[in-house]
Amino acid sequence: MKILATLLAAALCASAMAQTAGTMDFVQGSATVVGVDGARRPARTGTTLAVGETVETGTDGEVHAVMADGGMLALRAGSLVKIGAYRAIGDARDESKVELLRGALRAVTGWIAKVNPRGVTFITPTATTGVRGTDFDLMHFPAGTGEQAGSHVRVRDGVVVMQSEGVEHLVGAGQAGHAPGGGARPRLHERIPDFVLRSEGRNDGRVGDHGRDINRFMEASMRERRLLGDGESLGSHLERRRGEVERERGIGDGRGDAKGDSPRGDAQKGDGNRAEPRGEGRGELRGDGRGDRIERAERGDKGERIERPQRPERPRRPGQ
Repeated sequence: MKILATLLAAALCASAMAQTAGTMDFVQGSATVVGVDGARRPARTGTTLAVGETVETGTDGEVHAVMADGGMLALRAGSLVKIGAYRAIGDARDESKVELLRGALRAVTGWIAKVNPRGVTFITPTATTGVRGTDFDLMHFPAGTGEQAGSHVRVRDGVVVMQSEGVEHLVGAGQAGHAPGGGARPRLHERIPDFVLRSEGRNDGRVGDHGRDINRFMEASMRERRLLGDGESLGSHLERRRGEVERERGIGDGRGDAKGDSPRGDAQKGDGNRAEPRGEGRGELRGDGRGDRIERAERGDKGERIERPQRPERPRRPGQ
């Protein structure tokens, strides 16, 4: 009976972890959580965010949530975001699906994106954005708002894949992409637009700090779930789990690939430095040693065309 009770308790704990997407650790201004049953409650620090729930921020509202895999989701003012799916157990079925219905957010991804990047998606009315372990801003403006209409992504670190109208477009660090919808294919902005820069939250520094300390948050999440083996470092665990997920899905040789889906560098030695994805923000454009750009045609998993990013231009701040 004791063994049965222990197994039942473990199953209930795993189920709760699977359904709890994150916990709000910062709330400013007006913000509301809408439950799956439609019931509304004020967003407060310490409030948990479950699968199927929606968060709505007022014109003065801002919400930061630490996600179950150690990442962070920051909602800016006037935004509506739904947690479509979330699972952080430690197997190939782990996933994170966030739906941005309007407004803007900033995301720092955690260990799900590093272990199973194909399981992490951000969806807007005009685009689906996939990530490979990154830090980026995503926004969506309704039709009739001029150049702003549609969805925009600004990548601060790493690389994202913006998919719309059957076309995938890679957006690298220091770049911004636009998916206008209405039959138009996604494209890169020539530079980061001023309205994208102005969308930054008033407390964006907190998000940046979280990103710089992301290893600590990922490790805490994994230890809570007892995913790290005795004496196993964060970096070695991420690489091992990435290989296991690939083998389970029959992808590659189980050792990761050169597209930036596996961690590298000092984090693999367990020294506490931030785990950076291999090749992200680099390697998407190859030169011949003279600075010339070499284009490579690529196809996605379903044969769709993948457009490579243009050389990034230095972002301009408003007023420049």
